Amino acid sequence: MKDFDLYVDTKFKDGLLGNVCSGLVFRKALNGWDAGAYTFSICNDSHFRIFYYDKDQWDPIADWTLSDAIRPEDWNRIEVNAIGNKFKFTINHTLVFEATDDRQQEGGLAVFITINDDRPSTILFDNFGYQSR
Repeated sequence: MKDFDLYVDTKFKDGLLGNVCSGLVFRKALNGWDAGAYTFSICNDSHFRIFYYDKDQWDPIADWTLSDAIRPEDWNRIEVNAIGNKFKFTINHTLVFEATDDRQQEGGLAVFITINDDRPSTILFDNFGYQSR
């Protein structure tokens, strides 16, 4: 998958504030993480982050950015628009970041979670959508 619009709705039900994040993986290399992937995630403390992962290294594109667009106790729609090396990142219909990056031209898609401690957490996902461009 190369150029696309991608979205998912996510909601944090439980978890220690700041320790629970959910998001999207996109343009993930088919032969594994070490060959590259992008991530876009929001956290239950109203921060978002965008990373590129390659060979055991997380390279921040937008690292821990606070956003009023995130609703920590409600559903949040996160969206990625990828055309060539240009990306737009949207939270609840609010554009929060734009980037240009040409490290990964195609790859798979997925949802993911990050929980930074061993306390129980509940994260919900709904309405995953994908449209090729």
